[in-house]
Amino acid sequence: MKSQNIKIHPVQSRRSLSTFINIPWQINAKSPHWVPPLRMDRRRILDQKRHPFYKENQAAFFIAYQAGKAVGRIAAIFSPEHCRRSGEQCGMFGFLEAIDDTAVFSELMEAAEEWLSQFQCKRIIGPINPSTNYELGFLIDGFDSPPFLMLSYNPPYYDGQMQKLGLQKVRDFYAWYIDKQRLQVPDKLIRIRKRVVSRLPVTIRSGNMKHFDQELKILQDIYNDAWQDHWGFLPMSDAEFAHLGQDLRLIIDPELVLIAEYEQEPIGFLLALPNFNEVLIHIRNGRLLPTGLWHILKRRRKIRGVRVITLGVKRQFQQSGLGSLFYEEIARRIITQEYDHAEMSWVMEDNGPMNSAARLLGGKKYKTYRLYEREI
Repeated sequence: MKSQNIKIHPVQSRRSLSTFINIPWQINAKSPHWVPPLRMDRRRILDQKRHPFYKENQAAFFIAYQAGKAVGRIAAIFSPEHCRRSGEQCGMFGFLEAIDDTAVFSELMEAAEEWLSQFQCKRIIGPINPSTNYELGFLIDGFDSPPFLMLSYNPPYYDGQMQKLGLQKVRDFYAWYIDKQRLQVPDKLIRIRKRVVSRLPVTIRSGNMKHFDQELKILQDIYNDAWQDHWGFLPMSDAEFAHLGQDLRLIIDPELVLIAEYEQEPIGFLLALPNFNEVLIHIRNGRLLPTGLWHILKRRRKIRGVRVITLGVKRQFQQSGLGSLFYEEIARRIITQEYDHAEMSWVMEDNGPMNSAARLLGGKKYKTYRLYEREI
């Protein structure tokens, strides 16, 4: 039943998009662990005319108003490629933020589902912001510390609101925290590396920032090949991958980009990034001016955390044990450099090898992100 005091309006102007972007500050500003995004970055990823994601996918944004005040927001997202891969008409919701009011959450979800009905969607899944290649999931535990780069933070009541609306768990994703004092290169990884190299003589090199575009293409080719058969995978176009790469270019540490080569051909990579959220958490208003740029210039060289984001190995070599080489090498580099802690995150709950590797390296599972679904 529709609530009489809640009105849902679509985003149809630059002004309403600004309102959409501002809502997380209303919800999270009092939390010391919330890391505000840069408003300019949020505007870029929501720009349906310029962001390459929307060349092949469609989205609509909605704002909930209560007594004339914006109290929540949601995006409805339709990806034909996601439907093709999943074998069903399934829509997505994302960028969901709202006050602790079940009626507000309900109205927002219904608005997203109603928009998705034009594509004959039978199920909705999320939060996905705006695809599995970006942010996903609501945090359901580990609220006592800030998230790492490209991970979300939300109030604890979000999970309860999802359950009240009948949304059920699809997948959990783990974040493993590794303090440098506990970080280790276990003997088991060393033994595996020796066996792998004896039968597959690979070399691992750092990323080359002088040839950034070429390196980016290498990572894209491996990524789109390696993840083909993984749940929820959505391949990235050349334009979208390049767009994401340019966003990350200024914070990349080439020593944390590992590329494996066999017979001079790239066959796998591991991407880790300095935890730029250590800088962003001090820019509370999300604006570069007047003080945001000062924080970036002052603090970027003082980052002490690393997020291990993804590891990809071409399908032809996925049973070779190559992942062990990457884990050993990234551990050694973190230990020998000035970083003092790391996170391995967005590790799917049923990804046995990567969860085992996190434990072997001294990791502690300390955050869980959850995706939800319900029938439309």
